[in-house]
This record gives sequence, structure tokens and C-alpha cells, in this order.
Amino acid sequence: MKLHLKSTGKRAAVAALAAASLLPASSAQAADVVVTLDRAFLERAVEDAVTRTAVAAEPRLYWGHVSGRRVEVTRKDQDSINIDLDLAFDLKNAPDPEVDVDVEVGFHCFYADPDVKLAVPKWDVDVNFPTWLVVATGGLSWVANHVVNVIIDKKLRSIDDIRQQVVQQVNQQLGQVGFDFCPAFNVTPSANVEVVFGAGSECSAGQRRQSPCPSNTTGSGYTYFCVNGYWERTGVCEPKAPPGGQQP
Repeated sequence: MKLHLKSTGKRAAVAALAAASLLPASSAQAADVVVTLDRAFLERAVEDAVTRTAVAAEPRLYWGHVSGRRVEVTRKDQDSINIDLDLAFDLKNAPDPEVDVDVEVGFHCFYADPDVKLAVPKWDVDVNFPTWLVVATGGLSWVANHVVNVIIDKKLRSIDDIRQQVVQQVNQQLGQVGFDFCPAFNVTPSANVEVVFGAGSECSAGQRRQSPCPSNTTGSGYTYFCVNGYWERTGVCEPKAPPGGQQP
């Protein structure tokens, strides 16, 4: 799901939104357009995604043993957040173990294909049993291994679900305005994520980047030059001819 969707107007439309002050600006410059993803939205998005993936895949996994909120999002650094999930596992005839999931998520974008991407350098799962229960049963490693495997197995689907919710929220706040450049990301101390569309701030004078053609195309590839703060593209990539025939 891409950020540059239906509408046209691109840079001019983004600039018009900024000039009309239709979107809030905080730590960004006054001329920037800022879409704010507040902490409450992020926590709901994570909870919904995990419920639709890991919890749906294993009915004995549920939200429980909550210390505070089910999902807690906090700031890690300029463009990253930490996420803490409080889950539990139904053992039926014994006290249910706590399942704590600690995740680090970074927000980023690749200039050649503007899109919100989520990097996940950390995804830790801990299953905690009462000490007396482990001693009495002689070990419950099978439960821990099963829970970890379910959550890790659904990791990519969970992250993609979160990303789609983020993209949808950004597009709604922008009014479906299309654009062809990467925003910057700023995580505030209160764990709100600001998606900043700066006026002429994609790149610096003199920057140049090269992008090869995708594997299903052929050509010289694309060269990107920074012109007045924006990436301009030259080059060509054309579809490859099918085996044994000419490209129609």
C-alpha cells in the first residue's frame, strides 16, 4: 500500500495544505505539512494487528495479565518506538503464564520508491511461569516454545498489518493527496509519530543517486539528481520481452 495514491497535484498540493494550515505543525518548520500519528492510534493499530494474526492463529493466546495498558508504545529515538505487549496463554488446569513481547519498530522511507516502511530490529518473546509450577510439572518448555513459534511465525503479517493502518491514517489526514517524495519521521517524547512532508527538503544540493532496473525490466536504470531540494529522475527501464517473442 503506497503513500502516493490517487490524487494528483503532488508537491503543489502538499504546499497548498501547508499554506492553508489544514494540518498541525509541532517540531517541524512552519512551511512543513505534518501528519501526526498519536500514541493512542499506534497502540490500537498494534493491538488490532496482533489480535488478527497471532491471537487468531492460537485461540489459547489472549490479552491478559496486564500491567497497565495491553499495548504500551514509548519513544526509543528520533525515528523509532518501543512496543510492549502483555499477553497470556490458557493452560486450562494450571495458572496461565504471562507472555511478554518487546518490539522495536523504526520508521523509514526509500527515496526511489516513496513509501512508509517499518524496520523491526527487535522482536523478543518471554513466557513466564510461576516457579512452583515449573518445579511441580518438571518443566513446561513445550508451552514456551509453542507460544514463541506462533508469535514469531505471525511477525511479518503483524508488521504488515500495522504498516497498512499507518499508511491509511496518513492518507486520510492528507485528504488522499498524492506525492512522489519521502517524508521525514519524528517521534516526540510522548511517543507520537510525526510524518513530516518538508517543502524542498528531500535532498541536499549536489546529491546524486543511482537505482538499477528491477529484475523484470531492462535499461540503463534511473539516476536521481537533487534539484532545488527535490529528487529529479532520468533514465529508463522497460519491460523485458517474453521468452521466444517480442514485447507486444
